Amino acid sequence: TPKPSSAASDVYKRQGYLMGVPFRDALLVSAGMGWYSLSSVLLSAAVGTETGTLAFLANALRELLTILGIPLLARFCHLPLVVVGGATSMDSTMPILLQCAGRPAAILGFVNGFLLSLEIPLLFAFLLSPTVSAFLNR
Repeated sequence: TPKPSSAASDVYKRQGYLMGVPFRDALLVSAGMGWYSLSSVLLSAAVGTETGTLAFLANALRELLTILGIPLLARFCHLPLVVVGGATSMDSTMPILLQCAGRPAAILGFVNGFLLSLEIPLLFAFLLSPTVSAFLNR
């Protein structure tokens, strides 16, 4: 008999399956939130080189798409643009954010990037803990 599951959990599980990546690894890769220099090294050591490489590519691509996408998206909105870059909104994507969205968005981007930079290591520690890993692997 199939296990009961919620529709929301099915959606999250399918996201990793689209690329053939286990759900746990997809969650860990996305937890990098743009910080490819930390997530790739951490996940390579903790999970494996495939997951670490995927984290690097996904987060570097996020940064590239942020740099290319902010000028286009700035035509429609300004303040919500800070979330696009994730942790990079306080450093490498800050100049493009300042130029396209203005000073208030840049200040909010710095705060966003700073808070994410504090939170990401804690999130990795939580997701890589034995209890959570056992739950995600079932």
